[in-house]
Amino acid sequence: MNNKVNIHTIKRIRNISLSLMFVIVLLFPTLQSYFKIIPTLESTEKREPASKPTLNFSYLDPFPKRYESYYNDHFSLRNRLIRYKSYLSAIVFNQSPHPDKVIFGKNNWLFIVKDELETYRGSNLFTDGQIDTIVSEFVYRNQYFNERGITMYLAILPTKYTVYPEYLPFYIDRVHSDTRTDQILKSLDTNSIRVIDLRKYLIDKKEQGTLYFATDNHWNKLGAYYGYKGIIKRIRKDYPVIPPPADLSNFRIRYHETNGLNLAQMVSMQTEFQEQHIELESVRKEKALPIPKFGFKAPRYFEFEKTYELTYSAHNDSLPDLLLIRDSFGLTLSPYLKDHFDTSVYIFDAWKYKLDPEIVNTVQPDIVVYAILESLWDGFRLGMKEETK
Repeated sequence: MNNKVNIHTIKRIRNISLSLMFVIVLLFPTLQSYFKIIPTLESTEKREPASKPTLNFSYLDPFPKRYESYYNDHFSLRNRLIRYKSYLSAIVFNQSPHPDKVIFGKNNWLFIVKDELETYRGSNLFTDGQIDTIVSEFVYRNQYFNERGITMYLAILPTKYTVYPEYLPFYIDRVHSDTRTDQILKSLDTNSIRVIDLRKYLIDKKEQGTLYFATDNHWNKLGAYYGYKGIIKRIRKDYPVIPPPADLSNFRIRYHETNGLNLAQMVSMQTEFQEQHIELESVRKEKALPIPKFGFKAPRYFEFEKTYELTYSAHNDSLPDLLLIRDSFGLTLSPYLKDHFDTSVYIFDAWKYKLDPEIVNTVQPDIVVYAILESLWDGFRLGMKEETK
């Protein structure tokens, strides 16, 4: 009899405990949102979370979906659960938790998927018509600048895939040996259009040190240094008055480690990956210093408005003036390039690389360089459509 009572009591306690646990699980997110029982984590997503919608009784149709988006973005444990999922995928299964955004390579090297993967694989080649349009644009621009006494250069900046394919996982193969850039350069008359193709140049410089971040898709400051060196060496063939590129011995090289950078952040694992930074500090006095900007207006809603225009002067009239149209890779070129020109202006036009007559007429450069990352030709094509000629 006692055994039956004990079994009945144990079952009752178990059922009550399970019921309480179920209630706690249901109530915990609400309690967490008010009392922060578990410390919250900041989101690592590079976007604004959905805002709370206003209830409009005259138009209720979109409200449920908008509120769901708002709740999903503001769920109290959301960022922590995402972090746990990322940790489980990466540490336990050695897989990227977001393979549509980031690829896990060898030796803790990470690779961005967007644009760069297809470019490396050669799976997004242009049609003949698209190539003709791009080539015609460069012919037009070259003529436009020639008529104004300006020398134009097209600098091709390599992606991390191109320079460090040995760190890619085994399953990444190439569909075609040619890429979009190869297609364009084969169709360009490089005798009249000056091309600075930095791809092979940087591959050859790998033995000098690591040139790209392991947890970021950009080159580091050493990579930017060799990119600058390749650009200046080519321009000096036409402008020998420009000083030769600074030797690496003119810089003090320092190393320091931080948490993982943008690619690690994209998979919520910045603390699980470490990044080694290479700092190049010039031991010589800088010749060129910042000067007041011309005040060109950045594109609407541009995320990097503060660095849209960078302007320097070496106050040396014997040197030519430079206008460089860049993407994010060009930001780390400017500290090296600026000492080689009287006035140098760097425009980050939202990855569109446009011909802007207002900027050209205001700056009146002697040299224009389009520094284009090899995976961003779609942005160039979009900029072509927006131009007014």
